[in-house]
Order: sequence, then structure tokens, then C-alpha cells
Amino acid sequence: MRLNREGGSGFACFPIDLHAAGKAKNVFSLDDDAAADVVAVTLPPIPGTDPTVFGYSMLLAPDEMAKSEIKVGTNVFAVGYLYGYSGQKQNYPVTKFGKISVLSSERWYVNPEWKRPEEAYLVELQNTPGMSGAPLMTYGPEFQFDPFRFRELPPYVIGVVKGLMLVPVNGQAISQGIAAVEPAKQVKQLMNVISEFLKAAGGKPGLD
Repeated sequence: MRLNREGGSGFACFPIDLHAAGKAKNVFSLDDDAAADVVAVTLPPIPGTDPTVFGYSMLLAPDEMAKSEIKVGTNVFAVGYLYGYSGQKQNYPVTKFGKISVLSSERWYVNPEWKRPEEAYLVELQNTPGMSGAPLMTYGPEFQFDPFRFRELPPYVIGVVKGLMLVPVNGQAISQGIAAVEPAKQVKQLMNVISEFLKAAGGKPGLD
């Protein structure tokens, strides 16, 4: 695990032992019935580092997205790892910008690893290798007419990038400029699983 230090004074690397079962469990996933490509690894407090934390309330399920009028055309950006460069003295993630292209609750996206259909939003985003797992967030400003309205959209998390949409052309796989996104509702369900595990272990769930 590589985290930036507080104050921008470089980064620090920490080994993390992974445990998928038992009291020391720190790797969590959803049931196979959920058909979701999302896994969480809980981290202990690491003094002197400055990780960015997204609270539970920042993740939006479909009903919350509808209430906030987040729809096709809404501006989004993803922050993740750029294959080939991550920073020499500290982490420098890459930011990519786009718009929501499709919001669907259908299980149509066939995961190339698990070979199963999953839900997926689509965003106009030049996805690249290394961006898988990157949070996808909304941002403003937005204008609306009839009646006129202006708003600065907060950085809500609507999902995480999970795939690059490719098309075969002359024997090669070419990017369509579209990224498949795991809906944030699956991430919220996973956080609930972690919360219940912590409660059973006598710990503090930590959902806000």
C-alpha cells in the first residue's frame, strides 16, 4: 500500500496482509447473486499519511441520483492510476473528465473475467489500463433553462470504473471512448456488509 504523507512530503509504502475469513478478515465482497465486480480491503489507521476518504453519504443509489437530478449528460470525472506513471516522489493520480451516457439497471455487461452479466452505467470517458476501481464523481456547474437554474453539483460518487468498452476493428480491439461503471449502490451494499462484520466483532461500524 502506497500512501502520500501529510503535508506533501513524499509517500510511504506499507505491507498489508490480506485475510478473507476469520477475526482478522479485511477482504470483503458481495454474494455471487449480486453479480457485482467490487471488493473492499479495510485498512488500519496509518499515522502520518493523508488518504482521501469518501463517506457513505457521498455514494448515491439510483433513487438518490434521481432526487439530485443526476442523469444522462451530467458531468463526471474519475481519479485513478495512469499505467506507466504514478509519481516518483509522491502519488500523482490522473483525472479524466466526461459525461454520463447510459444509466441502466439491466444486467447486460458481461464481465470478461467472471463471464457473467452485470449491471453497468456507461460514461463518455477515455478509460485507460489502470483506471479500474477509480471512483467516478459528479461535478458542476450546471445550467438549466425553463425555468432558468444554476447549481454547483457536489462531488457525489455514483460508481467505480470497472471496464473499457472495446470494439473489434481489422483484428484489433479499439476503444469506443466509453467506460463501464459499477453502480455506487453495490459499493454501499458492500459497506453495509463491512459494517455488520464490525458490529459482530464489537467494533465501531463507522458509516456516516
